[in-house]
Amino acid sequence: MSTPAPTIVPPTATEILPTFVTAQQLSQAVACAESTIYLWVQQGYIPHVRLGRCVRFNLRDVQEWLAQAAKPGRREATGG
Repeated sequence: MSTPAPTIVPPTATEILPTFVTAQQLSQAVACAESTIYLWVQQGYIPHVRLGRCVRFNLRDVQEWLAQAAKPGRREATGG
């Protein structure tokens, strides 16, 4: 008796495409003003995608950008 061939399920669009958010959604996620997000877009400071007049943000790109922008905190000097 032979075993059946495994079923191959193609990935869905949501599994292939990155997750995009609006400036409003991003501003809420990073706790800053929506106007600041748009200023960063205008200055080319934050990674974004333009779809006509719409601006969208790839969450993975923004997470990488935030990780690179993070700076270590100061440590208090231990002394003696």
